Amino acid sequence: MTATDLRALLLRYRYAYTDEKRLQDGIESALFTNGVSFQREVRLSATDRPASMVGNIAVEVKVKGSHSDVLRQIQRYAQHDQVTGIVLVTSKACHRAMPNTLNGKPVVVASLMENFF
Repeated sequence: MTATDLRALLLRYRYAYTDEKRLQDGIESALFTNGVSFQREVRLSATDRPASMVGNIAVEVKVKGSHSDVLRQIQRYAQHDQVTGIVLVTSKACHRAMPNTLNGKPVVVASLMENFF
């Protein structure tokens, strides 16, 4: 599965959430329903821990935070050899404008603006 495939799968669902943990729970349910193996809160280093890893794809979930803070965070993930791609799942419009690649690895944004209720 590629980062783009994973984005498409996640955007097929609507998520009810009030915080990042509840959104992570919804994403976990979508992955489980589709038979997609994942690990939650994988520690890449002492400071880097994406919400989930689907194979070698880091999935980060953000419902708040500045564009620059989120960009710095996913840039750190892209520095790890075990990460081959990044999917940012977000409900914030300011997070949609991320680079297409970081450290040569694809970055895709799954904007939940239309899926929020």
